[in-house]
Amino acid sequence: MAGKSYTIVGPGSQAHFETVTQLLNEQLTQIHRLDPKLSREEAAMLLAFNALSDQVNQLAHDQNQAD
Repeated sequence: MAGKSYTIVGPGSQAHFETVTQLLNEQLTQIHRLDPKLSREEAAMLLAFNALSDQVNQLAHDQNQAD
């Protein structure tokens, strides 16, 4: 991920982890294209923020569907 190797342990298939890694790398590349001056850490923080924001939006959407 982002040119580094990590050991990922958890539920999920190899295909799942590869898909997540590919998406992560694509999004980091996009963030760096938009602002090349960002450090790797800053880009990762923005990616994490975007992922959590998407999760909060999905939870709100799911809650609205349940009501």
